[in-house]
Amino acid sequence: MKQQEPNRLFVIKKPIFISSNFYLKRIKRKFKVKKAGFSGTLDPFAKGCLITAFGQYTKLFRFLKKVPKTYRATLWLGTTSLSGDIENVTSIEESSKLNVEDIKNELEKLDLTVYPNPATGDFTTITVVEGTESLTILNSLGQVVTTINNPGTIEKLDVSNLNRGIYFVQALRGEATMTKKFVVK
Repeated sequence: MKQQEPNRLFVIKKPIFISSNFYLKRIKRKFKVKKAGFSGTLDPFAKGCLITAFGQYTKLFRFLKKVPKTYRATLWLGTTSLSGDIENVTSIEESSKLNVEDIKNELEKLDLTVYPNPATGDFTTITVVEGTESLTILNSLGQVVTTINNPGTIEKLDVSNLNRGIYFVQALRGEATMTKKFVVK
């Protein structure tokens, strides 16, 4: 008689420096299940919670309320990296002490949202702060797909001509650049 796979819905804590998919494979091997999935992914450099399901419970994800994930980050001032993260660090320079007000003022310049994300229709909306000079859409290889100069604070982006996949939107305002990932389904 064929053994039935367990139906489970639970939260796992993903460690840093491992992709969500790789960690799920480890969980599947540990619990000897074939059908498993999770709702959303975390960047490899992030640790945190993944809602995970086994068996028939993987079909429950569509009923869960999706909210944007949030990250708590540590800034390493004076560091230069080719990839903009903690890998490929090319230099470390001592930086002067910053005051809290300066940091708050700079962060206010970098508000960037993409909704809905993933984009499932023909359009997704990008919201930026006033004074943003340009929005650049990049594919997963870092190639420029399109650039919008002097965007409004709310831009409706036509994604109907984009292939399914992962894209990045970069907002430029003065010397500040912010990048967000978005998915086209």
